Amino acid sequence: MEVVTAILSSTAILNLILIGTVMRIIGKLYLQIKSNTSLGMLTFLGFLLIHNIFGAGAYFLVSESILIEFFPYLVGLTLSEAAGLLIFLKVSLD
Repeated sequence: MEVVTAILSSTAILNLILIGTVMRIIGKLYLQIKSNTSLGMLTFLGFLLIHNIFGAGAYFLVSESILIEFFPYLVGLTLSEAAGLLIFLKVSLD
């Protein structure tokens, strides 16, 4: 159980770091140009941040049998989210 929780929590924390980094970049961009697109991205990232905070906490509260049963799906979801955030980060840096 501890290994399952550690893997899921570490991927969720990675996503939180990526979200924070992209939010910082987009926030600086918004302060410079005041674009509605930047504001929309910040709103989306804010909701994604809240989702990941609650998701990371839920991994500690869910029973062991459920985590083990859904482990491959949960890891797949968090890793695909991390891949999407890495693409978002690359696009934001360009």
